[in-house]
Amino acid sequence: MGEFGTIKVVSLFIPGLNLTVQVNPVTIFTTWGICLFLIGVASVASYRLRKIPSRFQALIELLYESFRSLTIETIGEIGHRYVPYIFTLFLFVLFSNWISVIPIFSSPTGDLNTCLGLGLIAFFIAHGTSIKERGIGGYLKMYLEPFPFLLPSNLVSEMGKLISHSFRLFGNIYAGGIVVALIPFIVLKLLGAWGVPLLLVMMPVLKAFFDVFVGAVQAFVFALLAAAYISVLL
Repeated sequence: MGEFGTIKVVSLFIPGLNLTVQVNPVTIFTTWGICLFLIGVASVASYRLRKIPSRFQALIELLYESFRSLTIETIGEIGHRYVPYIFTLFLFVLFSNWISVIPIFSSPTGDLNTCLGLGLIAFFIAHGTSIKERGIGGYLKMYLEPFPFLLPSNLVSEMGKLISHSFRLFGNIYAGGIVVALIPFIVLKLLGAWGVPLLLVMMPVLKAFFDVFVGAVQAFVFALLAAAYISVLL
């Protein structure tokens, strides 16, 4: 069986516009699959709400309340408005990272387009919030502070936040995959045939570590940075 992640790019020509668009069907299908999965879990969880929560309900409520406290602490008084977004962002990135545990799937977050798309959403939400809270005049004035001649620097700084937010997630997930892929070659080069039993034990553990632990940490950091960017522009 071939890996589901072997198809990388499909080119689509749009007649009339003389435009060719390249898309990654693996990323698209996996992303929609994760979205449908999360919608399904949320529907089941909300349908079976109880006054005396089950273990699953208690776990979800504990996780949600933790993000609620963290988001309000980070953003401030209006932070409660963004709890659903920050929590959903965390869950989506988390399961996007974890899905690579299944051998035939690859992480959508290993595709820069996904990370950049999530970064753009956070970017527009942060700047939209700033315009709403400051007013358009106060928002534009922000780029002239503390001195008007720093306008170009402030503009570059804002674009830098978008790039760093997106590339940080992509870089960590993509680099993790490269590290896991290189280790068998390194071990076999150093130990030869003696390294085969070691790889049989080490590789599943190492892959699980990168996919589960590192994936969870990166999902938390990405969601927390999204909240921090909203806070900075208020």
